[in-house]
Amino acid sequence: MSRENAPPAAQTPPADATVPAGDPTLRAAGRLRVEGREVAYDVRALGPDSLEALDAVQQEAARLIGDADWDLFHPHPPEEIQLFMDGEGAVFGLFVDGRLEGYCFLGLPGGRLESFADLLPEGSGAVPAEERSAVAHIDGVYAPPYLRGRGLQRVMIRVRMDHALARGCRHFLANASPRNTPSCRNMTRAGMAVRQIAYMHPTPRGAKLRVLLHKDVGRPVTFDPNVAPVAVPAMDEARQQDLLAHGYLGCDFKRDADGDPLVLYARALAGRPENAA
Repeated sequence: MSRENAPPAAQTPPADATVPAGDPTLRAAGRLRVEGREVAYDVRALGPDSLEALDAVQQEAARLIGDADWDLFHPHPPEEIQLFMDGEGAVFGLFVDGRLEGYCFLGLPGGRLESFADLLPEGSGAVPAEERSAVAHIDGVYAPPYLRGRGLQRVMIRVRMDHALARGCRHFLANASPRNTPSCRNMTRAGMAVRQIAYMHPTPRGAKLRVLLHKDVGRPVTFDPNVAPVAVPAMDEARQQDLLAHGYLGCDFKRDADGDPLVLYARALAGRPENAA
């Protein structure tokens, strides 16, 4: 998961890595001002021969995680990355001045990759059985501390969504720690809503609490304007489960006056028709 809310523990980018450009049609590029200088960034698809460089960046990401935040980051194992590259997804690299600095994953479950739709509450109807083949995972993302707060995660969400839309997907699913406020907020800004809270990614220290977010591009969620949103402490699993069971969905993320993370839940109305604007 993204760690945009981490303290800037390291300001030095990883060592140079030469990585193939991948598919040049699946990319986004621009310029940023970083530490007083202008740099060029590029988000583009990676190929199998980039695995070693990608692993080095994942290891750097894991190294920067403080002990108190062990549950916020989920490294993707090589076998899962291989599934992405073998057709059940895609891997994109974030390059700055030509160097691989970050990454993001897109999952396209087709039989071998487990679908996040399996984790949705029974009977939710969010992903009908006949639309299960149109699911895409907006999966793990990482940018180094010195690049955070510049909108790059939103760029990487957009690249993955565009890639999935071009392949006929209509359902986007993502999971993140509910206390990772910047990452979760970026996903709600992209139209995703929390439909489930559950423990995922078992580790020797325990499983990690995650919110499961969903967006259906054909049936956008709308919220009842007459019912005020309810703010819940991010790690209050029971309260969030209760709200979900009573027709609320997570619509936003913020911090209270003391800096503690909150999830906002609003009462959902029926989705709009297929031809909604």
